[in-house]
Amino acid sequence: MEKRETIVRLLRARTLNLYKVHGLCCSESVILVMNQGFGGGLAPEVAVRLGSGFCGGMGGDGVCGGLGGAMVALGLFLGPGSDAFPGKRKFRRLSRRLHDEFIARAGSSICGKLVQPFVADRRGRAENCVGLTGIGAELVCRIVLDVCPGLMDSCDFDFLSGQDGRLAVVRQRLMGRKSYAPHT
Repeated sequence: MEKRETIVRLLRARTLNLYKVHGLCCSESVILVMNQGFGGGLAPEVAVRLGSGFCGGMGGDGVCGGLGGAMVALGLFLGPGSDAFPGKRKFRRLSRRLHDEFIARAGSSICGKLVQPFVADRRGRAENCVGLTGIGAELVCRIVLDVCPGLMDSCDFDFLSGQDGRLAVVRQRLMGRKSYAPHT
């Protein structure tokens, strides 16, 4: 259990790092970190593109991007066609579990409701969204590891434990590199 909790903690921290420092949105951060951390097989740019439509509650009052990104990551690792696909019924139960646990922790799954108390407070809204992104990342990580405990042995600890600073991001961009791509 200790290794699992370390992975969950690192994944959450890395997701928040990408969100805050790299300028990725909630859903993009969750999908990218799950993909890179557990070898989801997507190019980083593709992972980010998959999450882009969920940003800011799908552009308004839709599902929170932290939850939307977590759902995409759940599908990447456990959905139909994946090596770990548990079957339709179980997969739907896992999706429901993710949804319900997110609501239990956040209070809603709707972005507009979650940010409404911060309409006049941009900084407060940003911090609220950081927290919601962390919840989504943590929950999907736990569910995926429950179903695929072997991923604990193959996860990319170097990527998950990375914490980039703003200066490094600027330097990477000046060099023409995507700032969120893994360093080779």
